[in-house]
Amino acid sequence: MARGAGKTTTVRILGTLTRPDGGWARIAGFDVVTQPWQVREVITLTGQYAAVDAQQTGRENLTMIGRLLRLSRRGAATRAAALWTGSTSPRPPTGASSPTPAGRGDASTSR
Repeated sequence: MARGAGKTTTVRILGTLTRPDGGWARIAGFDVVTQPWQVREVITLTGQYAAVDAQQTGRENLTMIGRLLRLSRRGAATRAAALWTGSTSPRPPTGASSPTPAGRGDASTSR
């Protein structure tokens, strides 16, 4: 999308960080204006430019957020793999792989 298309504003509204000027939005059936706490219970926003982003793969970043949300190591890794592959099951499909930045090796390697 082009600059000025409202991407950041949309994310801020859906994340309940900014109130919309008009209209309405729902996340998992909850109104982002009248039910912000319920919305926050079902979503998580992660920063695009966290200090460690350049050093982590996308999957590693998702795993880190899972750990920050107090998931077990295995639970965070499993959930990150499911999100990364687009799977709705708790386990990633057999043979699933994810793209990695040049020189980073296998994204599924745990730290």
